[in-house]
Amino acid sequence: MFKSLANFFRGEDWTDTVVARFDEMLELAEMNFTLCAEYLVDKENTEKIRDELYARDREINARERQIRRRIISHLAASPSEHEIPTAFILTTLVKDAERIGDYVKNLFEVLKIDGASFERDIYDPHYDGIRTQVKGLFGTVRRAFRYSDKEAAHSAIATARETMRRCEVEIAKIAKSDLETHDAVALVLAGRHYKRILAHLTNIATSVVMPADQIDYYDEPRKPTS
Repeated sequence: MFKSLANFFRGEDWTDTVVARFDEMLELAEMNFTLCAEYLVDKENTEKIRDELYARDREINARERQIRRRIISHLAASPSEHEIPTAFILTTLVKDAERIGDYVKNLFEVLKIDGASFERDIYDPHYDGIRTQVKGLFGTVRRAFRYSDKEAAHSAIATARETMRRCEVEIAKIAKSDLETHDAVALVLAGRHYKRILAHLTNIATSVVMPADQIDYYDEPRKPTS
């Protein structure tokens, strides 16, 4: 039986660096999300925002490489059979953080659709509350992971699952609306990107409370246990 990452980190000094770098990845992704989500309804300073967002995303990628090197170096120098499966899972979670950064960029790039508009009277009825929920989840997931806070992890999972359902509800509403095609397409894509960000945040939160071999996305069908 694999251990949860909470148990894996407990008492392991070498993981301090890994946890700190991982938290930095999530912090950078959170900063990018806040910038991007606000920009969707405030289109001033486009060039500055894009440059800032992409520069920060490169920092996320650099942290990912640092973490992978740290894990590989540790296992090469001090191989431990019980650490290998969980270290492998940790590398997948690092990829989750990197993918969050990518989906934030995708959210920003929705505005490249010709004619797309995110005026508040179009955007807010569908996504204002969802945007606020996602912003809050970043902090909850970071706290859950860094401090092995199971209560925070369970809270994040429950909130994320509900918010993902809300995304699907809003996407269905948009598909049936009389919005202009370019606006409807942009809003649906935004909803899908929100949902993927939520899914990766959920995956990170599950690592705190579930055995490593059962970590999975909560927006995908769960296989029945035998």
